This record gives sequence, C-alpha cells and structure tokens, in this order.
Amino acid sequence: MCFLLQVIPRTSLPGPVSALSASPSGRHLAASVGRDIFLWQCSSGALLRHLRGAHLQDVTCLAWTQDGAHLVSGSEDGGVYAWRFLQLADVDQVNYVSERDVPV
Repeated sequence: MCFLLQVIPRTSLPGPVSALSASPSGRHLAASVGRDIFLWQCSSGALLRHLRGAHLQDVTCLAWTQDGAHLVSGSEDGGVYAWRFLQLADVDQVNYVSERDVPV
C-alpha cells in the first residue's frame, strides 16, 4: 500500500485535496485539487502527471478500475472520465475514454 508520508512532503499542492485514491496494486496514488488531477508513483514519490483542468468543474471523486488499467474521475458538473493509466504515465500521450468504454 502507498504510504502518504513518502509522497506528501515531496510535493506542494495548490490547494486542499478533494479526492484521493490508491491503485489496486498500491504502486500509484491519484489526488485531485480543484479541477486538476495529480498522479504519483508511491515507491519514489515522483509526480508522474499533473492534469491541469481535467474537468470543467471541481473533481469530487477518483477510483481505479479493479485491474488498475483506468483511473475514473467524476466532477461537480456530473462529468465522468476514464483515463487509461498507461497513457497517464506516458508523458507524450494523455487521452480519456468515454464512459461507454469502461464499466463505471
């Protein structure tokens, strides 16, 4: 399981965390602040991705699919996105899939 004490001291966030979720493997941690989503690698505490403006309104929930392949985020405006983890971890590619592509 991810230990928050390893991650938090290494990163300053721009506001209060509204949602927090560890991947099923415990290797990654996702957090939301406002409309942004942050993704860390737990073993190193490295910030893998900062998704600025991931939603139109504040993110209210984060959850991983059981296999850890997708991170699902929901916001105040009712928007739900399923983000492919491999693309989130790859600096060159970030996409989301529609709600219809992944059981939510």
